[in-house]
Amino acid sequence: MLLNDFRGIFLTVYLSILFIIDVISLLIYILLLYFIIKRLIKNDGTVGREFYTIFVFNGILDIIFLIEEYISFKPAQLGLFKTFYVEIFPNTIFAGACYTYSLCQYMFIALSSLTVTFNRYYCIKYPLNYKFLWRSWKLFILATWPLIFAIPMFIVYHNAKVDYVEDESGRLSVVFLDANVNNILWYTTIYIHLAVLVLNFVLNVLLIKQCRQEVGKNAKRGKNFKLDITMAKFALVYYIIFVIVFGTEVVMTLALNSELYSLANDFLSTIPLCQSLLVFSPPYTLLILSDDLRKQFLSSLKCINLNTYKNKNSDKSVAIKSRSIDKKVKKTSIFM
Repeated sequence: MLLNDFRGIFLTVYLSILFIIDVISLLIYILLLYFIIKRLIKNDGTVGREFYTIFVFNGILDIIFLIEEYISFKPAQLGLFKTFYVEIFPNTIFAGACYTYSLCQYMFIALSSLTVTFNRYYCIKYPLNYKFLWRSWKLFILATWPLIFAIPMFIVYHNAKVDYVEDESGRLSVVFLDANVNNILWYTTIYIHLAVLVLNFVLNVLLIKQCRQEVGKNAKRGKNFKLDITMAKFALVYYIIFVIVFGTEVVMTLALNSELYSLANDFLSTIPLCQSLLVFSPPYTLLILSDDLRKQFLSSLKCINLNTYKNKNSDKSVAIKSRSIDKKVKKTSIFM
């Protein structure tokens, strides 16, 4: 457990609140993915296959990533299960694989944000060719190309040995035992994030410029066009979240290089919040921006609750009827 001082109490409250929010958000995310997958399978036209296929693919990986972090990282930040994380877990094959996977997933999330922004830009810029490019095998390549960078990195370093180090507050931080492996993976992640930020900045500028041009051409457009313009904000919000995450990574790296380990650990404790922002900003942004999707999703939840309520009532009514029939049978048997 964390020390019973101001920092320890603050971290305990902060991470506990974050855990509650994560659990609720994870449930919403899973239900939203289930809702969208059902619509994609039915091909009913309420959700566009070109954009939502990418959303679903990234969403499944986001959920796996969050579960992995609650196994290997977040409880350790609270100082929980100290014996397990210090003596047992580092000696398993999962410890190095989990830490390597988390860094590879960071790379994937960053590179995938380029795909999302490019998808929105291409939809606005070339609406007639949009469905032609973003479908079948081309859509598969556009959705999965970041794995070209993430998978080889994971294969090479998933067996790397790690250890959990305790700081003065009782927090446990995971580190690679080999400093070279640690530097290669960490700085590769930083440089990829920097390159993505620059490229994504250019794409977002082009996207905003194109949106203004298209809106200025004709204010009276169809519903689908207005939705595409609105959903362009999705890429912008995702970019802003990623800027915050990258800033945290840079400050933490500078603190480590300056041997300000206490400050570095404090910024490391903001990583769980950054992870939650990265994972849950897509579903919440989507539900806020898309009125139609939000209404249909909430309507589907009401239907689930209504069906559950009806099933419970029907079960109760069947039970009551069976009891009344049993009573009648008993009464008739008495008079016979």
